[in-house]
Amino acid sequence: MASSTCGHCGGKFFEVQEHAPAGSNYKVNFVQCAECGSPAGTLEYYETGVLVKKQSANIAELKRELASIKRALARVQEAVDRIYGAVR
Repeated sequence: MASSTCGHCGGKFFEVQEHAPAGSNYKVNFVQCAECGSPAGTLEYYETGVLVKKQSANIAELKRELASIKRALARVQEAVDRIYGAVR
């Protein structure tokens, strides 16, 4: 099996380092040579799958809260209808 080597110094060990490139709004994880620091590639700082899963949980909670509000509004509407009906 082939082993990856640094294109700059020939090193065989790599590491992930967090960087905030100038002019960027987002951090980036660089895969770089552990010996000379030459970049070999990049990884997203945030795991997209994790973010989507968290947002799905947030959306589900908002749906539950909205359903509760709808039920409360229906009860208020029923009370208003009873009061309005009694006045007529």
